[in-house]
Amino acid sequence: MRKRGVKSRAISQDLPYDAPLVAGSSDYVPFMDNSRESYFYILGRQFGGAPIKVDIRMEVTDGPNAGPILIDAIRGAKLALKRELSGSLESISAYGFKMPPTPTTMYKAERWVEEFLLGKRKL
Repeated sequence: MRKRGVKSRAISQDLPYDAPLVAGSSDYVPFMDNSRESYFYILGRQFGGAPIKVDIRMEVTDGPNAGPILIDAIRGAKLALKRELSGSLESISAYGFKMPPTPTTMYKAERWVEEFLLGKRKL
């Protein structure tokens, strides 16, 4: 349940409004092996208050999903070492991880990474 709470909070912090939300599995499912299924169920209202429902199912191979952010984190750490910086890389962590030292929105995290890469942000 802790993993589900972490994932749900990570996603909900980017929403500009409160909405019921559940993200993440509650435990390991052996028969799924290295694949993951995601379900998106969205209820809303359209013109004139008419109800609308969107139901999406997505299936992915899970392993490759970690590759890009791990490469970004390694590059960020290498750049920090080159600049002789120490401590947690708040910009990279906020961009790539669910429980960073300084949580923020994805939009702000992207700006922080850009500033870090350009040398305008220390960590």
